[in-house]
Formats: sequence, structure tokens, C-alpha cells
Amino acid sequence: MTARLHVDLDALVANIAQVRATVSPAELMLVVKDDAYGHGLEPVVQTAAAAGVSWFGAFDVRTGCAVRDAVGDDARIFAWIAASRDDLEAAVAGRIDLGIGDADLLEELAEAARDAEAPVRVHLKIDTGLHRNGVRPEQWPAFVSRAAVLEADGVIEVAGVWSHIAEASDSEDDDARALYEWALDEATAAGLRPSMRHLAASAASFARPEFRYDMVRVGAFC
Repeated sequence: MTARLHVDLDALVANIAQVRATVSPAELMLVVKDDAYGHGLEPVVQTAAAAGVSWFGAFDVRTGCAVRDAVGDDARIFAWIAASRDDLEAAVAGRIDLGIGDADLLEELAEAARDAEAPVRVHLKIDTGLHRNGVRPEQWPAFVSRAAVLEADGVIEVAGVWSHIAEASDSEDDDARALYEWALDEATAAGLRPSMRHLAASAASFARPEFRYDMVRVGAFC
């Protein structure tokens, strides 16, 4: 017998509405990695877009391009894994916002973006202690200074500063948030003015209002 998963798209719309009401005035980024957590990428993102969601978190560039194909030009799509130069070029062509947490990757993206019609939007990632990826604090001032130079050159637009937190304990998350605040101050000192600050994923976005900033990344909760 073949197993089937029946997805109630009306329930998805109701869930999205509840999440948006909970995290407001922060914006919802609907994370749709792994085929929208096995629910079917295309119907999920099309339903969400029709319900007013304008930001999608795609994890990797391949998924980001699939979201672009499904929802068109108006959506903002954020991907934080670019594994190759081909990925970077696809992100540039697809107008994907890229999460960049490595100095070498920033340089490679700048090279790939120099002939683009518009600056590539990037979200710079500080490692606040999870050690998943991101720039270490001791390297952050030089990293944001270099990003500011590339932005002044018209190669990139620093649209955001972001991070992941461990969500292991309130005290550890508080330490992570303090480090994130420091990273924001350093970015400002370098001359950057990112419009989207995002730190919280699903659990923290519900439990810790002070972690919401401008946007929260929520996937399976929706």
C-alpha cells in the first residue's frame, strides 16, 4: 500500500495567520526547506504568497530558485547555503537574498556579482555560539568593514544581519542575543544600515518577544 499525506491548505493559511499575529510587528519569513518539510513546496509557497507572505526561507539556492519559479518576481527569497560558484551565479540571476557567514564566500560572491544588473542583497551572519556557521566575533569587525566597501562599490546591498541561536537555555540565548546586539553595533559603526535584523526561529519567536527584531524565521510551526 502507498502512503499518502493529505495537506489541508486552509489549515496552513490559518496557521500562518496565527503566527503572523503572534510575532507582529515583526515580519514572518516562512521557511520551506526540505520540500516545505515534506508538505509539497509549490502548493505551500503559492498558498502562503496568496495569504500575504512575502518572505520565504529556502535554505539552499536550488530551493530558492524553485520558490522563485513558483511565486514569481515579487517575493523576497532568502537562502543561506551556496555550495559552489554555480550556486552563487544562480542566486544572482534569481535575485535571491543570500546569507553570508564566511569572508571567502563574500569575496567569491562579489566576483560573481560584478556584472549583475543590480547589487546582490546579502544578510551577514555572526556566529553567536551555535557554531553552525557564521563569522566568528573576533573576525566580525573586519568582515563588516569589507562588506561596507563592497556595498559602496555597488556590488552588494547589505540587507540584513542575522544569526542562529541554540535555544538550549534562556541564559545561553541571552548571551547569544547580547553578542548579536554587539554585532549590530559593529555593522553600524562600519557604515552599514541593514533593514532586516533576524535572530529567532520558531521557538524563540513565540517564547521571547525581545528576540523578534524585524523578522522571524518560522518553518514547521506554520
